[in-house]
Order: sequence, then C-alpha cells, then structure tokens
Amino acid sequence: MRRTFLLSALVMLALPSFSRSQQPTVLAELFSNFDCANCKIADLTFEDYLSDKPKIVLINYHNASPSPSDPFFMVARQGRSTLYRSDFYAVSADPVAAVNGKVDVGSEPTWESDCTNAKQLPPLTVTAYKDAAGLIYVHVKNTNSIASAQRLNVALLESKIVKANPLAQGVPPSGVWDNIFREMLPTPDGYLFTPTGNDEYTYHFDPTQDDVNLDTWNPDNMQAVAWLQDDQGATKKVEAIGTVSLANLPLGGSGVVATPNQPVPALRVMGNPSGGHAQFWLTLQSPANVRLTLSDMLGREVRVLNNQRLGEGQTSVEMNDSKLASGCYIVRMYVDGTEADHAKLVIE
Repeated sequence: MRRTFLLSALVMLALPSFSRSQQPTVLAELFSNFDCANCKIADLTFEDYLSDKPKIVLINYHNASPSPSDPFFMVARQGRSTLYRSDFYAVSADPVAAVNGKVDVGSEPTWESDCTNAKQLPPLTVTAYKDAAGLIYVHVKNTNSIASAQRLNVALLESKIVKANPLAQGVPPSGVWDNIFREMLPTPDGYLFTPTGNDEYTYHFDPTQDDVNLDTWNPDNMQAVAWLQDDQGATKKVEAIGTVSLANLPLGGSGVVATPNQPVPALRVMGNPSGGHAQFWLTLQSPANVRLTLSDMLGREVRVLNNQRLGEGQTSVEMNDSKLASGCYIVRMYVDGTEADHAKLVIE
C-alpha cells in the first residue's frame, strides 16, 4: 500500500514521552544519480568526511538526470504533482551538494570546506512517537525568533538499504545505501509560514504501507530531519535544524488538535481491500468540494468514487465494484480542484 500521509499540521497541547536525537548544526544535501559516472568517488569521499562528524546531518537525494529510472528517485517522486528537491535549487546536473542552502556543483573538496565554514545553526526541537494503530508522529517546535517567512521542511530518510545498481555509480563498498531521502512532509514543498518564536507542528504518516513501487520502508532505520529555510531570496539559507530517530518509538498521541490556520485535508484507506470493496476516510478542516478518483498504475483514471461537497470533519466513502481487475491502483483526493492527498490501493 502507498504510504498515506495524513498531511496535518498540529499543535501539541500535552506532550507524551518522545524519541529524541542529537542536535545537528549543519545541513548537507547531496544530489546524485544511479547513472552518474562522476558521482561515485565524490559522493563516497564526502560521506566518508561526514562519517565522524555527527553535528553535520546528510540528506542523500537522487535525481532523474541522466537516468529517469533511478529507483530512489522514482520512490520519492512517484505520484507527486509538485516540485522535487532538486527543482528547489534548480539542480540540473550531478553531483551537487548544498550546505546550509549554499549550492556548489561537482566539487567535493569545496563541499568539505563549506561544511567546515558553515554557520552553526540554532536548534529545532524534533520529537517522535507512535499511536496504537502504528501511525508515526513527528513533532517540530521552533523557539527561534526569525523575522522573515520561512519554509519548514521535514524530510524522512532511510539507511541500511540493500539495492543493486547495475548502472555507472555501482553499489557502496559497505553494500548498503545510507541517508536516502524518502519523502518530504507535510508536502513536497514543505510548509511556508512566518515564525513567531513559539511555533509547534506535528506531521504524521503510516509506515506500514509501501510506496507505489513496492519498495518497503523500515522505520527502525529511518530518521526525520526538520529545518527552517528562507526561500524568499537568492541565498535560500537554512536558519535552524533538528533531527529525530524513528526507531523504537514510545506510544503517545494524546492532546493533539488541528492547527486552525493550516486546513490540510487527508485521505486514508481502511482495511485490506478484496473483491473490489474498500473504505476510505476523508478528513477536512472546513467544508469543500471533494473529488475522489481511482487510477491505474499508468495514470489512467478508471473510476470517480466521490464528486460532491463534503462537510468539516471525517467522512467515510465506500467502494463496491466487483468489475475492478486485481492489481494496484492510486486513489487521489482533490479538494476544491487541487490534489490534496493520495494513497495506493491493492485489489486482491
């Protein structure tokens, strides 16, 4: 099943016990590709440089250039309708690194120098927990007084991934891929807001579901990285950062309410569909026109499941269609004409 992101920004009224990680002070973003002959040595050298520097957090993104079939890129991009991270920096060639938002193309020694000389970032408090249903919650708290509008990004990363690569870059000597970017919360573009110095948000997702490429994620090898970034000017500088491990999370989740100024709708598939029967829960923060569609894996729309105005709160939509062939489908939720969420549906 496709990971269903309940793209909901929340305020914590009473925090339970959380999982916490060491506070990093520099954000290094690395862009590469499976089919990039120039990437392997530069990437491995940079990762080796960072291996004994826990204060520098690395996010390893994969691009579609030159090979659009890079499986890590496909996992992160599939089904999304907005910008990928490389588009944010206008990155069109690999390898590239961005340190605290400063981009340098193809020069690994410069990346190290950028890290050494980078501004030490103030902290974001990032915590995580899970609920009884297995949903994972990532809570971000900002106490920094920052004047300009910022984009809050929460990136989910996974390490210890075993994946063959027959193309130019090959497989790392360790045999596993680390710090691989999986998804951005609450949307691929993050959340744009004006910090007040006392901001709290919680984003949550379902780790029990697979993405559309059946590439299962393992939360025990995952972490969430949150950062504030100024994207209003040319510098795109990062202003604050924090991380949390998603392994062995405690139970929590009480006292959570929706943030009133960010009405983000959500879609969730309930149960294990079979025989063309499925149930969907749609959550709205305010009344809206909702169109719910079913598409095959080639993107062709095969059913319209709902097309009417729905009220605030949760609404259940059922599908009973024995004529649907077994296989994988994508359910898309459009709110007032804009795609707001989607999920993978497997009909057995």
